[in-house]
Amino acid sequence: MTIRSIVLLIIFVSFAFLLGVVSLASNGVLLQSFADLENSSVLHDGQRMFVSVSDELTSLAAVTRDYAAWSDTYEYIHGRNPEYLKQNYFDELFPSLRFNLVLIADRDGKIVFAKEVYGERRAEITHSQTVTDFMARYSGLFHHTDVNSALDGLADFGGIPVLAASRPILPEYSVGPVSGTLVFARYLDGGEVARLAEKAEYNFTVSRAHMDSLSADVLATQTKLVIGAKLDTSKPLVRPISDSQISTELVANDVNGAPLLLFTSVAPRSIYIQGRAAADYVAKLAGLVGLASLLVSLLLMEKALIRPIGQLISAAHDIARNGRPAERMKPGGSADLRNLAASINEMLDALQRTQDELALSVAENRAILDAIPDIMLHIKPDGVVKWAVAPEDYPHKDVVASLVGQNMYTLRDALPVYSESDEARGLAALREALKDGGNHVIEILSLETGLPRDMEVRLSTLRTAGNGVLALIRDITERRNAETAERNAVLLKEIHHRVKNNLQVVISLLNLQAAQAPSPEVAAMFHDSQDRVRSMALVHEKLYNSRDLSRIEFADYIRDLTDRLMNTYEMTASAIQLEVVASPTFLDIDTAMSCGLIVSELVTNALKHAFQGRTQGKLTIRLARGSDGMHEVVVCDDGIGLPEQVDIAGAETLGLQLVTSLVRQIGGTLTLRRDKGAAFHITFRPPADSNRSKEHGG
Repeated sequence: MTIRSIVLLIIFVSFAFLLGVVSLASNGVLLQSFADLENSSVLHDGQRMFVSVSDELTSLAAVTRDYAAWSDTYEYIHGRNPEYLKQNYFDELFPSLRFNLVLIADRDGKIVFAKEVYGERRAEITHSQTVTDFMARYSGLFHHTDVNSALDGLADFGGIPVLAASRPILPEYSVGPVSGTLVFARYLDGGEVARLAEKAEYNFTVSRAHMDSLSADVLATQTKLVIGAKLDTSKPLVRPISDSQISTELVANDVNGAPLLLFTSVAPRSIYIQGRAAADYVAKLAGLVGLASLLVSLLLMEKALIRPIGQLISAAHDIARNGRPAERMKPGGSADLRNLAASINEMLDALQRTQDELALSVAENRAILDAIPDIMLHIKPDGVVKWAVAPEDYPHKDVVASLVGQNMYTLRDALPVYSESDEARGLAALREALKDGGNHVIEILSLETGLPRDMEVRLSTLRTAGNGVLALIRDITERRNAETAERNAVLLKEIHHRVKNNLQVVISLLNLQAAQAPSPEVAAMFHDSQDRVRSMALVHEKLYNSRDLSRIEFADYIRDLTDRLMNTYEMTASAIQLEVVASPTFLDIDTAMSCGLIVSELVTNALKHAFQGRTQGKLTIRLARGSDGMHEVVVCDDGIGLPEQVDIAGAETLGLQLVTSLVRQIGGTLTLRRDKGAAFHITFRPPADSNRSKEHGG
């Protein structure tokens, strides 16, 4: 086939293919794009119906939180405010705050008051079966474990879906303990749904979600209603009903996680209809434009391409027949032919420029080699150094440069900074690399700066046959030092671990000795010694598990120490409430051990003596750090207090003597307050580096 026939065939085939692609794109890709745009728009609008309900739940939760953390509510649940219900839950309050149901339960989850205001129903329903069933079904609403507990969402109250918000009843400043539960609920009836739809400016309906009538696709859209209108990863199910309408469906779970409501919205498919019309128009327009383009292309191709190419081919044949391959194409004829001939000549000229660029590339590669922080040697198979490169800051760069042209086998003093044994090992590895190929790595010791330096030598046989070996010499002293430091850290951890284990043995021995004590008083002395040794062992345990072996996190240490003391005195401390208030603080091992012994002695003393004759009490430990760098440890209780005649400075008991001695040891001061129990205040300033900033590991 001639070039003209091939070009014409390509044009016809290309036109038919492009026409088919455009048709498919207009009816497929373009139409699908409009469908995706429609789905995105409908999905966004569909989520609005759910967000509008979630917004209402947010406002209801805010009212519930205010009432639950109100001192009047707290007084009522403790039986000290009999007028609370009459003053705060009168009929007019319910519509003004937009809730229909209030439930108040005590800390055991038992309903003490329930009232409903809904339509004509305005009565207390504390003992109704509906309330009983509601509590049994949604028990999670009536049990809060801490002051920050909260539960909000959908629920079913006597067959009516409700928005429910539950909060723990607390004092006005939201501190514990939890005294009960307050639940506010709003009925989500038809009127409320209509109001929410109007507020959201989006028409939707809400119906009960019956499991037997929901499809698997709809069930896959289950989501939980949460405060703040946040939705999880599930999205509303969007599906076309017909060519003119599209529906949005979303199943909302109740607070137990069971499907409760089905949100539904139906909207017109205006975007899809417009897209289908646009796709048809594009397909028709593409056909007409393509046909016109084909005819124009045929005419232009003949004049602008086919004929000039034929002339160029003839000229090329002439050059070939004349036997002058170095001859340049002579511009002439049409503009296309002149341009093509000029391009061929430019290509030939570019070959010369390529050679120049190759020389420049060699220079650039040389610069790259100079930038590498290693000594590099190219050693030929006969042992002669072909070239050598050293970093600019290398102190013996002149020695490396002098190796070029010398034979590594016969050179004995070229590297005076290395020992004879290291030189022998290096030459042996070089022979193996030249003989067997592959890579070889050895490490040698250098004394080039007067101090030992570890050097790594890598020998790599070059791929091209007969090209010798490439040697890279790198200073790995810093890496070796880091590895040594890591091994030392592991060893130090093991020492702390063994010290802790040895102290555990001492504790066991003291326990055995206490069992053989002649009297309970002597046994108690052994047990006190056990607690002191245990506090020291805990320091080593913390250091063993810490990343920083020079200090420990003291707040965490105090919590573990006091927990173990409470377990030791469980018969005495079963009703004692322990509170540790401490911010993260780091202390060195000596200061931490002294402070730990002080806290251990004071806590032990409180557990033994402070609550005699009582069944309940509170023991508080506070650790604070002032802006001036001073630290304060406070151990206080609400027990019977210390007698006035007890002077801690001249105490006769071993425990208080040990406390005062340890306080002096850390350079601190000890003060005692006797009001409402006993409170020991220890202030001290730890060593300057014991509380480094978090930027340095704290």
